[in-house]
Amino acid sequence: MSKYAFGMKKMLYLGHIISAEGVCMDPDKIGAIMDWLPLKNVSELKGVLELCGFYNHFVRIFSQTATPLTNLTRKDGFEWTDSAQQFFDRFKELMRTCPVLAILDFSKPFELHCGTLGEGLSAVLMQDRHPITYESKKLRGLEKRDLRGVATLSGIYACLSEIQTVCGGQQVYRQDKS
Repeated sequence: MSKYAFGMKKMLYLGHIISAEGVCMDPDKIGAIMDWLPLKNVSELKGVLELCGFYNHFVRIFSQTATPLTNLTRKDGFEWTDSAQQFFDRFKELMRTCPVLAILDFSKPFELHCGTLGEGLSAVLMQDRHPITYESKKLRGLEKRDLRGVATLSGIYACLSEIQTVCGGQQVYRQDKS
C-alpha cells in the first residue's frame, strides 16, 4: 500500500475516519467493542477500557460513565455480575452512538462549555455548535465537596490542559453550564 493518496473523500487514519463531514471512530473498532462477550477477568476488562479510552474524546462524559467498570479493576474487585453487565451494555451503546466531531477551522472562534455532572466535570470544545472534542474528569475525595469552587476550576484547568494544543493559541470563549 502506498504512503500517499490524493483526492480521497474519506480516509482511515490512526483508528479514525476523516472526511468532509468530520472525524469519526473506526467502525471496525466499534464493532469489536459491540461484539465483546461478557468479560471473564480483569485483563479482559482492562483491554476494553483501554480500547474505549483511546476514543474518550468522542464521549461527552467518558470518565463518569466508565467509573463503574474502572472500579472493577481494583485489586480483588472483579466480579462480573448482572449489574456489571448492564453497565457494560450501556457503555457499549454510548460508544456506538458517538457523534462525528467537527474538523478544526482556525479562522473561526472556539467555544469551551464546562460544567459539573454528578461526581465529575465535563467540557466540550466547539465551533459553530459542533463538538470538536470532549473531555471529562472524575472528581475524587475533597473535590466532590467543592463543586462550585476550587474543584470546578481544577476541572476546567484539567480539561483545558487536554485541549490546549488543539486550539493553537486561538481565542477560546468559556460558558459555564453549572
